[in-house]
Amino acid sequence: KIGRTVDIYHAFHRGEQIFPTEEEMAIAREPGRHRTLLLNWKPDWGRSWAAVADGAMDGHIDRLAAHVTARFPERFFLVIHHEPEEEVRLDAGSGHTAADFRNMFRHVVQRLRARGVHNAVFTAVFMGSPKWGVKPWFDQLYPGDDVVDWLGMDPYATPDTRDFAHLVNKNSRLERGFPGFYNWSAKIARGKPVMVAEWGTTSPDARQAAFYRSVAAQLGRFPRIKALVYFETPSGPYADGTIDTRIDASEEALRAYRALGNHPMLNR
Repeated sequence: KIGRTVDIYHAFHRGEQIFPTEEEMAIAREPGRHRTLLLNWKPDWGRSWAAVADGAMDGHIDRLAAHVTARFPERFFLVIHHEPEEEVRLDAGSGHTAADFRNMFRHVVQRLRARGVHNAVFTAVFMGSPKWGVKPWFDQLYPGDDVVDWLGMDPYATPDTRDFAHLVNKNSRLERGFPGFYNWSAKIARGKPVMVAEWGTTSPDARQAAFYRSVAAQLGRFPRIKALVYFETPSGPYADGTIDTRIDASEEALRAYRALGNHPMLNR
């Protein structure tokens, strides 16, 4: 439909699941396709961030490491609990403070590396919204340069999103202020590559096509963005099911998306 093969295959896991699965490995290894896996994992499923940081999932982390080292030597992106912002709870002992998230991420990465997982590109993915970026605890979520290889964001273009530049760098002067995710990432994680790990636009009309064209026109202004992973769905990702990000909502939109996918910047 999009006129090319995708470079990145995105899948989600939680709790005591073992991955990559047989299906995911087959997708990554399909001859001539050269796909890279992007795997989201919530190791704290049914537990708190603090509990995982204290070792509650160590046995499973060790089993997962044994599986990866034995079955999947290829490089892959591994996201530890994406979009933590809306789950932060400030009350002492909640197990879900920003510091608890940071400690959980660090513990999981360090234990996997200690058990031989050196092919995972550890990625910290945030929602990227100024709604959360202005919070005084937001910076504390960043796990640290030694355990983060890439930084990611999950922005969605609503009718008030002007273009791609606005999407990836929305700022705010409220509370403590927020310079936009792209600018923030340059300060908090200097030199780290950035992935737009989920994105989409919700305007099924000529404006949607214009938005896709803005990506091609503006991507060069954000040289640290090294990957774009579109999230296409007829109903989501929000609970009320009002978000429709299908790229073929109109013929013009599909043509614009196909042109974007075949842009030289996205085919290096």
